[in-house]
Amino acid sequence: MPEHKSELPPSIRDYYQFRDYLHAVDGVVVYKNRIVVPPALRKEVLAALHATHQGVSSMIARAEASVFWPGITVDINNERNSCNACNRMALSQPSAPPTPLVSPVYPFQCICADYFHYKGTSCTATCLYASKPPRVHLVSSVHCDATSALF
Repeated sequence: MPEHKSELPPSIRDYYQFRDYLHAVDGVVVYKNRIVVPPALRKEVLAALHATHQGVSSMIARAEASVFWPGITVDINNERNSCNACNRMALSQPSAPPTPLVSPVYPFQCICADYFHYKGTSCTATCLYASKPPRVHLVSSVHCDATSALF
C-alpha cells in the first residue's frame, strides 16, 4: 500500500481516504457493506436513487444502505437540483403555522372537505364540524360540479 495518495494512479486516488474499509467480495469492490459503483454506472444508479422523487435525504439514506463512491453526496445533491419535476413540486415557502380550529355556533357553519385516491379510486371526504361524522364519497371527477352535487 502506498504511503501517500500521490503515489496512486489518478483513477483511484479518490479512494485513498477510504482504503481501510475497502475490500472485495467475489470480485466486487465493497466499502464497508456497500457496493462501490464504478464511474460508468453512476448515472444509472443516481437515476434509480432519484426515481421516486423523494428528495435528497431519502436518496442519501437509500445510498447509504447499498452503494458508494467518493463524492456520492455531492452527486446526489446535483441530481436532485437538476430535476425539473422536483423543482416545480418543491416547497418554495415554509409552511404556515397551524391555525386554531373554529368552533361552529350552528350546523353547516364549518365544512371540511378533501380529495384523495385509494386503490385507484378518486374519493372525497367531508366533515360537517357541528353536526355529522365524516363521510367518504366515491367521485368520478374532481370538478367543482361533481363536488357541489355531494352537498
